[in-house]
Amino acid sequence: MKVFFTLTALLLCILFSRSSSAVEQAEQLFNQLKPSLYQIKLIDKASGEKSSIGSGFQISNDGIIATNYHVISSYALHPKKYRIEYLDNQGNQGDLTLQSVDVINDLALVKRTVEQEMAFFELSNTAPHKGEQLFSLGNPHDLGMIVVPGTYNGLKKESFNDRIHFTGSINSGMSGGPVVNKTAEVVGINVATSGNSIGFLVPHDKLVTLYKNFLKSSPVSIEQQMTEQLLASQDKLITAILNSPWLAKQLGEKAMIPIIDVPFIRFGVILMRIK
Repeated sequence: MKVFFTLTALLLCILFSRSSSAVEQAEQLFNQLKPSLYQIKLIDKASGEKSSIGSGFQISNDGIIATNYHVISSYALHPKKYRIEYLDNQGNQGDLTLQSVDVINDLALVKRTVEQEMAFFELSNTAPHKGEQLFSLGNPHDLGMIVVPGTYNGLKKESFNDRIHFTGSINSGMSGGPVVNKTAEVVGINVATSGNSIGFLVPHDKLVTLYKNFLKSSPVSIEQQMTEQLLASQDKLITAILNSPWLAKQLGEKAMIPIIDVPFIRFGVILMRIK
């Protein structure tokens, strides 16, 4: 019995120590990175009201900020109706210009005007390993920037577009915020949640590709860029479906069900009547 209580006390000490260490590390990371974190707001020009709100983070010293496409999508579709605005950790705000988008991976690059070089987030050169502790940063429910610790659980299996399964509480308003490792390098971007501390991230390599392509050549127009991306994704999806095994299954006396064997379609069935 004495041994049991000793082991229990030791385990509790270890858990408390790890928890305290995680909180302390999260606080240090936040203080280090908060100058490069932003709240991103979409403003209706006619009413002056907020249409949407999310998060963003600077990825270059000349003012390029990454966020989710869905945060600024209304502007991308109706640029005359809305404007994009940022709010930094010191309460400063200003307008942003849309530079490039990745509709398929839900990413966007916006830019603020800067008078001098600024601190920015470094994008990781490698993907995290399963079980690695990560830190999600963002602006939930318009309450100010926070940091949420969580765990990397690999890529979501049933998804046509890559999504990281993140065990951490990503809340509304954190969309577009960065997820960093213990060395403060970005390894993902907040994008969605399923509740119960289950979140999903866009892998950082998608952002790396978008930013590199932007540096090579900025899009002629955002509308044209979105059209090309959607058509390419449509072709990719149709090709994947047509090239996958189709298994015939009997349904009643006069019907067959072709089941498409692809992981991203749970119920890929089409009913065909047999005369």
